[in-house]
Amino acid sequence: MRNVTACTCPRRSSTRRDIARAQGTAAQLAPPERAVMRIVRESAEGIWISGIKGVGTVAPQSNEIFVGSLNPPAPDEAFWAYVPANADGVKIFCREIVSRPGASAYDHPLTSKGEEAEAMVVFDNVFVPRWRIMAAKVPELATAGFFNRWTSYSHWYTLVRLETKADLYAGLAKVIMEVLGLEHIPLVRQRVSEIVQFAEILRGMSLASIETADISDGGLLLPGSNALAAGRVFAMEKLPRVLHLLRELCGQGLILRFERHDLEAEATFGEKFSWFLDTQRVTAEQKNLLMNLVWDVAASEHSVRALVFEEQHALSEPLLRDRLVLDYDYAESASLVRRTVGLEMIQ
Repeated sequence: MRNVTACTCPRRSSTRRDIARAQGTAAQLAPPERAVMRIVRESAEGIWISGIKGVGTVAPQSNEIFVGSLNPPAPDEAFWAYVPANADGVKIFCREIVSRPGASAYDHPLTSKGEEAEAMVVFDNVFVPRWRIMAAKVPELATAGFFNRWTSYSHWYTLVRLETKADLYAGLAKVIMEVLGLEHIPLVRQRVSEIVQFAEILRGMSLASIETADISDGGLLLPGSNALAAGRVFAMEKLPRVLHLLRELCGQGLILRFERHDLEAEATFGEKFSWFLDTQRVTAEQKNLLMNLVWDVAASEHSVRALVFEEQHALSEPLLRDRLVLDYDYAESASLVRRTVGLEMIQ
């Protein structure tokens, strides 16, 4: 079995503890009122941690769980470490599934294959040896910037995943036009052009992140952070529209999907039900299978979960936008503007 690391993202569920933190009283709350993960004991060998962290993306399918905190008010909450998923005291609470295990691959071509599972991870006096700890009781490292540094490749694979999905959406739109005979309609091509644009821009942002990559202090190639952030923000903005366009292209065919045995049933005029659904280009069974795939991709519970995940995974849009503003290289352009208007003194 290959090793998989789950990034237990530094977010909390919306509870009264979050409200208390926002009101500035959280630091005075004691467990269990304050369930934020913390160091409860320490020795020369390591630390013991307790508390709850979420979201644990693919934690149920992982060997290692990366844990840490952003902006903790207490030093005992400021740490970054890798914890084995099967360590004593680790408990994983999985969300409701949105895939369809055991379903026919015809009825659900995508969701019958499984899904990426999320969970909340509970740590109950879990021991973490020193060699697994990157930082402990260092509040100045409990920031989004430090998180970005450690998770550069998480942002990278997120953009690559979005780029790959965008290419799939473009291919799906092309096949929908072919099957439904829509290629000759200019308005339809206008709609599909938005999906193609989405795919091309994300491909360009992936390439830009490679072109602007830097070598880390440890000798690793790190993709350009601003290209990654800009690409992800663009994808978050446009993805709901792209999924809507895929549904719109299908029309009512997306709603009127049938099981195979229905297609084979006798209907009227001595014909099977499928006879009335055949198109000039494909059979009813082939069209139905395509609609089933579009449903899984753009209209199912699975598709909504995937959309919400892209919006929240590895820093949400506001945090990504903040990093864009803080990390952009303004040096040359801002200097030119200052010289032009005589404001060199405010540099």
